[in-house]
Amino acid sequence: MTILKIVSAILALLAFVVALSAFEHHCSRKFGYRFFTRTTFTLTLISCALVAVGYHWHTTAAAAYAPALNGLLLAGGGAVILIGIACLNIVRTNWLYGIVGSIIQLPLFVSLTYAGWPFLLLGIVAYIFASGAAIRTRTTTETVSYEPHRFW
Repeated sequence: MTILKIVSAILALLAFVVALSAFEHHCSRKFGYRFFTRTTFTLTLISCALVAVGYHWHTTAAAAYAPALNGLLLAGGGAVILIGIACLNIVRTNWLYGIVGSIIQLPLFVSLTYAGWPFLLLGIVAYIFASGAAIRTRTTTETVSYEPHRFW
């Protein structure tokens, strides 16, 4: 029975991915607009970060009897970004496709954002180390000639 549940979950996930791809292709053909882009994912990442930091700021300020308005403003800014993404989807398509696409896009991106924080941080650290290793060091046998810069 457990194997049947696992196989059905994998098939349901595969069907969701195929349906999502078909919806994306249909909207791209009909409106010339794609819902699932790197830009919208980045905006969702920023808005989720603002909401998370704002919520943390609000709860810690409330526990310390400090003004909690700053945390609410950050969380509100994140919510405004999410609403802006939904409005952009509606403007670039029609209202039906925009609402359906936003209902699919925003929860999917938000869950991927919260699940992907460790991988994002790991990628940033790997990028820093890789870019540092790519710097070529100069040996002492090389000669370098300098000419004065002329600004006129």
